[in-house]
Amino acid sequence: MLSAWERVRLVAWLGDPAGLVYARQFLAERATARGRAVWRLRRLARAWLERGAPPTEVPPELLDCAEADLLSALRDLLWDEHLMTSAAVLLHSALTERAPAGPGQVDWGGVRTPPGGYGAGDHDWMGDESPPLDRPYPKTGGRPRSDRDRLIDDKPKGHVGAAPAEEAWPLLRAPASVSGGETFTLRVGLTDRRDPALLGTGAIPLPLGSVRLEIVVVYDPAAFTPVGWANPITVDYPDQRHVDLRMTAIDGPDLRARRHIGAAYHHGGGLRGFASREIEVAATPSGTVPLFDGRVLDIRPLLDADRPELVIVVERGEDVRGQTLLWSVRSPLPGVAPDAGPFRCDLGDDPAAFARALRIDIGGYGDDARGAALRLIGVGRRIGELIPEPVADAVRAVRRRVGVPTVLLLSTEPHVPWELAVMDGAEDGSPFLGATAAVGRWVLARGRPAPTPPVRVRAGSHAVVTARYEGVPGWARLPHAEAEAARLAERYPPCEEIGPLHSAVLDALDAGPRADVLHFALHGRYDPESVQEGLVLLAESGGRTRHRFLHPDQVAALDFTGRPFVFLNACQVGAGGEVLGDYSGLARAFLAAGASGVVAPLWNVHDESASAAADEFYRLAYSGVPPAEVLRRWRSRVSRHTRDGRPATALAYQFFGHPRLAMERTESTHG
Repeated sequence: MLSAWERVRLVAWLGDPAGLVYARQFLAERATARGRAVWRLRRLARAWLERGAPPTEVPPELLDCAEADLLSALRDLLWDEHLMTSAAVLLHSALTERAPAGPGQVDWGGVRTPPGGYGAGDHDWMGDESPPLDRPYPKTGGRPRSDRDRLIDDKPKGHVGAAPAEEAWPLLRAPASVSGGETFTLRVGLTDRRDPALLGTGAIPLPLGSVRLEIVVVYDPAAFTPVGWANPITVDYPDQRHVDLRMTAIDGPDLRARRHIGAAYHHGGGLRGFASREIEVAATPSGTVPLFDGRVLDIRPLLDADRPELVIVVERGEDVRGQTLLWSVRSPLPGVAPDAGPFRCDLGDDPAAFARALRIDIGGYGDDARGAALRLIGVGRRIGELIPEPVADAVRAVRRRVGVPTVLLLSTEPHVPWELAVMDGAEDGSPFLGATAAVGRWVLARGRPAPTPPVRVRAGSHAVVTARYEGVPGWARLPHAEAEAARLAERYPPCEEIGPLHSAVLDALDAGPRADVLHFALHGRYDPESVQEGLVLLAESGGRTRHRFLHPDQVAALDFTGRPFVFLNACQVGAGGEVLGDYSGLARAFLAAGASGVVAPLWNVHDESASAAADEFYRLAYSGVPPAEVLRRWRSRVSRHTRDGRPATALAYQFFGHPRLAMERTESTHG
């Protein structure tokens, strides 16, 4: 049996197309009943929907059965590509019609409130025991009708003789996170635009003219306390669109950090809509970001000295397949991000396959500069469509304020190059996010690295690694990479030239490393499904030279004694994946070992162009230009007017580090 609050959430998810993924996950975990009764109900529901019966009309058998059997019977239909929408409507209708309200109670979706309204009076209904909601309707004279048709669609169904109506959207605004014991403002009412942060029943149909709405705020009295008000709240729409209520978040060791507040909208004795939102209640003050796994990310150091204009946090959502992302945004600039989130987006079917196809496809353009540029802009538009609109608005707002802002992206999502997102059209200039803002990415992992990248790094000494792949089957020689390493050793002394043997590189890394800057000019490969992944080094075997990979796991096992800056000028090694649900890849491995920052390409780069890029990087970085700004300048050269050069190489590089990171060329202390 579901608790009342679980039923409220499930009905809200079923009534909102955007919430269907959460309903499916919830039922996958809770609907486990089996047997002939479940099989018979599933067969009945499937036949009912396949013959075109209205899903808002519920067969009596679905009203008379046990709730556990109902949920289990319809659960599998929500995964059927052809029936999932109508099955969601059918289950929504069945749940909202299973029991009428008793005397003195408000009926919403089958959930009966105590006489004082939600969050008032006897609070047992919010606990583990549910009210008796499985009592069927009397079978004499048919069952009562409800407003379910208008609860399940964004627009009301028209019918003969219907009165003219207009639509409004639920407004339920509060801080994304508050501290335990903190009093905050909750704005409740109606608005003209849909809030993507809300789950609920969609638009609310209302008669034309002045309408008096009763709004019942849904909250757990053990988690929140109203300050100076009580349910229900009255709003005279459209003259009055909202009210501001004060609530206090209760602090307690037995309370969850992620909590819900909802609002039920009533007019004319019937429910017209429902919406709910999440609020994170943390033991730490503002300047923190709550994470899905229960941790609280303290980003206050990132919002103090040398702060970026925008900090964006991207973490995994609650869906079973791990393809929903939750976005939070913070800015020290007033008014830039009035709502910090979290905001949801759905990555689609397989983001790993998307990233893999992009790596393979971009490498095939060769000298076709225009084709590569247009292909990447098209990909960027697809990526930009995934970014929630409030986050995109915050980016636009900081651009208007400062021109070229600095953006720190803390992400658990390893596949999508958000730096290449195209959110706005650009007539002449480069349209990519990473061309209009200096973006630094940092891995948000369960363990290392810490979520506070440094702002300054010493660059007093260098170490370079390159290889001559002569006589190594499958790996062509890289003459420009060899010349690149020689130039760096000559220009930036002292510089240690580390031999390309696998054992020699591991020894050098395990010994500190001693250098402040590590530069690799090698072949590389990203293939998380194979041990053939990482930097391509050499090994001696039986008098012959063969290749041997420096694998990310080998690097992640190390603990650097310093904070070296790492430039991986090798194909594909900037790409990331997931191991045991966490961020993986060579860039992340170096960060986990203790690197202060990493530059690495996502896909294959051209040997000569990559070598020139390395030369320009160090020249600019040692003249005071932050690495994030260097990469921004590279991306800014690529637009739809690009006709020459190698745009795929210019856009391949990602920077992992603070967007204001300064590489300070100082005297070395190494002997």
